Order: sequence, then C-alpha cells, then structure tokens
Amino acid sequence: MKLAHALAAAVLAGSITTAANAGDYTYRHVLDGSPLDIPTSGEGLSDAVKAFHRTGENPFVDDAEALKEGKKVYSQYCQACHMPDGSGRIGPSFLDKDWRYESTASMRGRFAIVYAGGAGAMQAFNGRLGQDEILKVLAYIEELRAQAGVE
Repeated sequence: MKLAHALAAAVLAGSITTAANAGDYTYRHVLDGSPLDIPTSGEGLSDAVKAFHRTGENPFVDDAEALKEGKKVYSQYCQACHMPDGSGRIGPSFLDKDWRYESTASMRGRFAIVYAGGAGAMQAFNGRLGQDEILKVLAYIEELRAQAGVE
C-alpha cells in the first residue's frame, strides 16, 4: 500500500511522465496514431534515455561501445527480417530514404515502432528490450545507413 501511495504522489507531483502526457512530444502507434504510454522520465531510466526523450536525438549514435551492443541486439532480433546489412527481406530496407510509415523518418518514430510494433511481423519489443537497448539498436541501424551512404 505504501508503494501505491508513493507512486500516486510521484505522478501527482509530476516526477514521472510518460510520452502520452510529456507535453512537447507524444509518441504514437504507427498503425492507428493512438498515443503510446512510454515512460520518458523517472526512476529506472538512464540519463541517455531521458535525454533522448527530451531532444529526440539518439545519444548512442557514434558511440563505439553502444554500436557494438546495438549490433549484437540487431543480430539477435532484427537481421532475420531486415538482413544483416539492413537491406530488407520481410521487413523493409533501412538503406534508402523511403520509410513505410511517415513517422519512422524520425528517430522518435523509429523508437516508437520498435517499442510498440507495427504491421505484419514487426512485433513490439518493449517486453524484450529496454529503452537503452532500443536506442543502441537504432544507433547501429544509423551506422548501417551511413556505411551505405544514406543520409
């Protein structure tokens, strides 16, 4: 009961926010535009994740250690559909400027689709990957795009 009261007090005090009520940005599901309830601040989130939610810029892009970790996550969860080089198979290619959904042209939109899923085989990964891992795999995808000459 004490935990429930503490959580309620934190929410009322504004120390915990979610993307659905973050004020300046609302994450939306790619298929129906419904708001997503993604924790954007509070305990348990790294400073890198909090910075991403404030700015929309992935702090792990160009971080060699994070890219290594992102590659490992990509190899485990993404390459079966998007191919090892990002050229796409079941899932779309990352190596061009065409995005299946307009919102995924932004890093926040790509975060939302990995977090909450999309159409077909694109599952929600929020139950398997933490937000840091999602950002690291997105940074790795940016590395694949850069290697292919895609801006």
